[in-house]
Amino acid sequence: MKNRTLLALALVASASASLAALPPLTHVKRIDLIPYLNGTNALLSTSQPSDLAIDGSTGTVYVATQRNLAGAGDAGVLKVADSLGTATVSLFTKVSGAAGSDRESRITFYNGSVYWAYGLGETINTLADGSYDPTDIASGMLTSGVRKYSSSGTQDTNFGNVDPKDVQQGVLNPVEIRNNQTGGVIDSNQAQRTEAMDLDPLTNQLGFLNRGSGFLFRINPTNGLNSASISFSATASTGWRDLSFDEVGNAYFKNDNQLWYASRTDATHMSAYTKFLNVGYKPFSSYTKVEYVPAIDTYSSSLYFNTRDTLGGVNQLWLGQTDVAGNPSSAAGWDSSSGDPTNRQPDNKFFGNELIGSTTPNAWTNPLITARYAQIGGRHYLFVLLGGGGQQLDIYELNAPAGTTVSGVLDLNGYVGTDPLTFQVSVRDGASVVDQQSVTVQPDGSYSFTTTASGTKDIYFDGSHWLNKLVTGVALSGTATVNASLLNGDIDGDNFVTIFDYLDLSNAFDSTLGDGNFNAEADLDGDLTVTIFDYVLLSDNFDRSGDD
Repeated sequence: MKNRTLLALALVASASASLAALPPLTHVKRIDLIPYLNGTNALLSTSQPSDLAIDGSTGTVYVATQRNLAGAGDAGVLKVADSLGTATVSLFTKVSGAAGSDRESRITFYNGSVYWAYGLGETINTLADGSYDPTDIASGMLTSGVRKYSSSGTQDTNFGNVDPKDVQQGVLNPVEIRNNQTGGVIDSNQAQRTEAMDLDPLTNQLGFLNRGSGFLFRINPTNGLNSASISFSATASTGWRDLSFDEVGNAYFKNDNQLWYASRTDATHMSAYTKFLNVGYKPFSSYTKVEYVPAIDTYSSSLYFNTRDTLGGVNQLWLGQTDVAGNPSSAAGWDSSSGDPTNRQPDNKFFGNELIGSTTPNAWTNPLITARYAQIGGRHYLFVLLGGGGQQLDIYELNAPAGTTVSGVLDLNGYVGTDPLTFQVSVRDGASVVDQQSVTVQPDGSYSFTTTASGTKDIYFDGSHWLNKLVTGVALSGTATVNASLLNGDIDGDNFVTIFDYLDLSNAFDSTLGDGNFNAEADLDGDLTVTIFDYVLLSDNFDRSGDD
């Protein structure tokens, strides 16, 4: 059975001829993060995934974690090198014994650097003279903020040193982010909490949303110094949760379980933000995310966002279509009303807890769901991160090519038959089977098949009386050549050549096709007769075993 999920996700067709459907998604692989976050040997204990960033040039994924318990404790970043291939997981950085409660993390990759924002949502208090509250300093609260690292994990301790009174140099805290709106004077009248971070592609500045503020703050990614903030609203909000820019700097905001949009007018201004979706779940909801995905080929740009419902237990990732200008498309089924909880459009849910290959996937049971987009090697991917009990990273390809043609020649070890053979060929991602097919192998060993799997995979050959063979590290992209040598003699099909195979051959010895005791599996050389030549092949490989 093919163990592959192809999710063709589409919304109601647009009334506009210029609006295309959403790109299909093909599951590429699943990476289990539980061993690195739980147990005595975990890289980051008492920590759970919160956000991720992708280096598109290398396929490296940086997974930011947050505390999964209230109070001080560990949080950090896991580095997943070669995510589409071997997916090697290591510890990138770690903060131990710091404040942060169970607040969120955000992470962004830009121009070779990693920006990790830890403990977002923590309130950092200041006194009337602008100094920091000694209680916050003593508790480690000022460890909350943004840190900059090289791709090898070296922290830039000069980044964000904008306030000489800050005892945590090298950490850009929410108070410092917000100072640019008040002319460099610390505003002690409002809570200092940063909730969201994304790269502004129009100016290549880091954009931040601060809780209780009506401005989008911008930071120079080189040194962490303030740039001119973006005015998009005169109304402050305490519900900002996430931020995602499109290619030209228009912004999508997550405000609790609502989606808002503001178009860009210039480098420092946006139009008044407008709500275009209210899914009707719990109104005050953290851990909610939004991600913009650009148009791909003939497909429309799209949004991926999760909903959190602690009341009804519905935690899902949704997707919706945008129009050709990048605006939310009413023609695609968005609910542009004031928020009717019975009208949760778009009616397209992307399930993250699905069993790969299952036709009846289940919704997530944990609210920590994050989707992030990246282009790697000219192909488009959606990385879906699950926190809570699952703690896994799923990779999907958007608009995957028709498939990779895998072909080659198998050395069939003494086979001289003239009839084609049928092998079961599996495409594996570690222990997971992502594709399985019955493949015709010609008498000379040549074969060919097409798979929609992509990235670096392993190919497993299982054929009749040959020992199984695993070929590792095959790059699936367009075409791939895989040659292999197989060992003959496994008559009983247990993937071992033993005395039991010898007994089967003995029982069929000197028989020919059509005889009552003829055993086609014992005819190792394929000449339609069980003879001494078959015995020689079995003897040569006696006590050998195939690959698992």
